[in-house]
Amino acid sequence: MAARVDNLSLRGEGGAQRRMRDPGAWRLFLAAGIKVLMPGAEKCACRQGPTPSARPSGRSNSSLWHMLVALALMVLSAAGCSSQPVYPKQIITVLPPGAGAPGQPPPEAPVSPSAPGEMPPSVPGEAPPAASSTVPAPGAAAGQSHYNQGVMLFRQGNTTGAIQEFRIAVTENPRDVKARNNLGVLLEKAGDTHGAIEQYQAALQTDPNNKLTHRLLARALAQSGDINGAIDQYEVAVKLDPNDAGVHNDFGVALHRNSDDSDAIYQYRRALALDPTDFAAHRNLADALNETGNTTQAITELQTAAGLRPDDVTIHNAIGNLLFERNDITGAMAQWQTASRIDPKNPDALAGMSIGYWKMGQKRQALDSYRQAVALAPGYFCDDTQLRGQGHWNGPTLNALHDVAKAPGAPPCSGT
Repeated sequence: MAARVDNLSLRGEGGAQRRMRDPGAWRLFLAAGIKVLMPGAEKCACRQGPTPSARPSGRSNSSLWHMLVALALMVLSAAGCSSQPVYPKQIITVLPPGAGAPGQPPPEAPVSPSAPGEMPPSVPGEAPPAASSTVPAPGAAAGQSHYNQGVMLFRQGNTTGAIQEFRIAVTENPRDVKARNNLGVLLEKAGDTHGAIEQYQAALQTDPNNKLTHRLLARALAQSGDINGAIDQYEVAVKLDPNDAGVHNDFGVALHRNSDDSDAIYQYRRALALDPTDFAAHRNLADALNETGNTTQAITELQTAAGLRPDDVTIHNAIGNLLFERNDITGAMAQWQTASRIDPKNPDALAGMSIGYWKMGQKRQALDSYRQAVALAPGYFCDDTQLRGQGHWNGPTLNALHDVAKAPGAPPCSGT
């Protein structure tokens, strides 16, 4: 018995392919297949112009005609035609795992241009959401146009113009969370932290569970000096996504700035449990461990960080300072010399080498390294507070540096 779909005979007895009898049924069968395999293709074709309905004369050309129709629809679908509107991504992609060293304001969120024509993910790294079937808010179309213009200007490096376009976009469509987030990031970059906070808060009125917005707001609050407010926002972000290593790290930075070292260490460890390759979390954990007296563990974390970024001068300098504090002069010198090979004009490395030479009794080499360091950073060694913020300059390292600075023939730093 032949298998049939309506009047379409797919295969007869013996497996021989047979012609479909009704050319009109061909079109129905083809349309059904396109609708299943390429949803929205027929609507796209309608937007491009009416599909010819006249069948070419002659039965011998029928199959060729339908193959051409199918090919045209496939081309339209591949070109990006869709029955739903398509929007560009948010400029914001992902915040860095490290929000900066403890005691320092977190860095600005990275913004990277996204190609228009892609749906914005609700949270960076997640699959794009399905296009909404709801009726767009009044002004949404006009707002989208300005949003697109803002993305284009940002990609061209025109931050001021991008800010203006994003402002118009959120005026036209106040519920556009991605436009508010992008506007906030660019306002922060322009130094308007208060304006950025207002945009993030407005975005959360529309989408209270947007993890990215909570994280952006937390960072902006920390920059404004409201550490407690930042901690509150990070707590929400962590609850919304407990498996985001970057959020745990940034939360740890805020806690560390609030002198809550034990909770900061916990958050850094949570970040590293989720992502053992998080360089900033290793560095931040080392800082917190060192401040709580766990120097050995701090060195271990810094060595792990150095393995992740072997050319990072600051890590080698920090390891050298901690090894020197433990009276491991040889180990400390090896780290400072490595740093100096990577960057011969790094004053931290040269200053470290100067105190290493001094401790080993090589006074001439010590003074030579110290002179080079002061020449590169005049006044750098006059302020112990500044030195402490440069990466584990404390205790024995500072005392040794003072000894070199007071030695006969040492160049005075500016201000002395």
